[in-house]
Amino acid sequence: MSSGTAEQYIFVLTVINTLDIFVKGKGMEEIEKKKSLFDYVNEFSAFVDRLEKEGESEELIEDLTKFDLERAEKLDGCAFYIKEHIPNEIQAFKNIINHARAKIEVLERAKKRFVNDYLDYAMTAMKIEKHNGAYSIYKRKSESVEVTGRPEELPEEYREMQVDYKPNKKKIKEALKDGKDVPGAKLITKEGWTVR
Repeated sequence: MSSGTAEQYIFVLTVINTLDIFVKGKGMEEIEKKKSLFDYVNEFSAFVDRLEKEGESEELIEDLTKFDLERAEKLDGCAFYIKEHIPNEIQAFKNIINHARAKIEVLERAKKRFVNDYLDYAMTAMKIEKHNGAYSIYKRKSESVEVTGRPEELPEEYREMQVDYKPNKKKIKEALKDGKDVPGAKLITKEGWTVR
């Protein structure tokens, strides 16, 4: 198992074992009493052992029926966490990020206005070329090139061509599925659980 795969596995274990904290917001004492998904896996293995030893006894069927109901409730809780809680958390953090970005843009514009308008006007009006105090304030010149025409119309020695190759995965997939050989590409089939 690679280190990346091991880290993902540990993360999944951690999430599964903390599902109940987020799903129903119960108190910690009640949460600690509730079983994790892995507890149900162990219980299922125990039922398989009992079935081999005892056969389909009435007691075993009754215990299995109870177990199945509890397991179904647990899986619903897991699905709720994946389908409802996590997306809500993601959206909440996205909203915070968007708000922060908007605030940053406002502050950046305010900083430019303060320097280019307010400070420039005050320093020019008072004929101050340089201020030396706790901070230094002075004008500095910088040079940059503004290209007013289309880059491809510039003389060849003043332009460079950039080529960006991107694979057409749709066509590659169709070709591979049709049995064609595409050097440098292969078809990979993955399986994963879906929560709807």
